[in-house]
Amino acid sequence: MERTDRRHRSVAGAAALFIALASIAAGLIYINGLVPDPMLPGERVPDSIRISGWTKDGPRRIGILFVSPVCPHCMQALQHISMMPASVRSAVSVIVSGSAEQTASLRARFPLRCVADPEGTAARSFRNSMVPSLLLIDERRILRHRPNIRLFRSEDSLLIVSFLASSGPSAAATAH
Repeated sequence: MERTDRRHRSVAGAAALFIALASIAAGLIYINGLVPDPMLPGERVPDSIRISGWTKDGPRRIGILFVSPVCPHCMQALQHISMMPASVRSAVSVIVSGSAEQTASLRARFPLRCVADPEGTAARSFRNSMVPSLLLIDERRILRHRPNIRLFRSEDSLLIVSFLASSGPSAAATAH
C-alpha cells in the first residue's frame, strides 16, 4: 500500500512539475514576442493585408471570424452567426485553422464564407492567436470592435448585427 502511495505521489509530482515548466515556457514564448500582441480596437489594418470581403462597389464594414474546426466554442460562434440576418452573414469571412476538408465540412454545415488557413498565415497577419475570435473592421480598415465571443452574450449579437447590418459601401468610401 505504501509503495502505491509513493508511486502515486511521484506521478502527481511529475505532473505538477510538467505543468509548471509548460507554464514557464508559454510565458517565455509570449514575452519573447513569438505570440504577438493582439490587434486592438482603433488600430488600422495594414494595407499589405488584402481584405476580400470588400465588393466592387467599394469598401464596407466586415467581420473576420477566426475558428478551429475542433473547438466547441467556435462551433457555437458559427451557429450564432449563421442565424443572423443575411446582410450580416454576407459581411463575415470565417478563417478556419484547419485543412481544406475541415473547411469544406464547416462550409456545408453553416451558410458562411469559410476559408482554410492551415498554416495560420491570416491569423498571424491579423496578430490573432485565439479562437474563436471576431474582428469587426470598418470601411477605412480600422478595427472597431473585438468582442469576446466565447460566451456569446446577447449584447455581443446586438453589437455584431448593428455594426455589420450597415455594411454596404459607405458614403465616404464611394465619394472618392
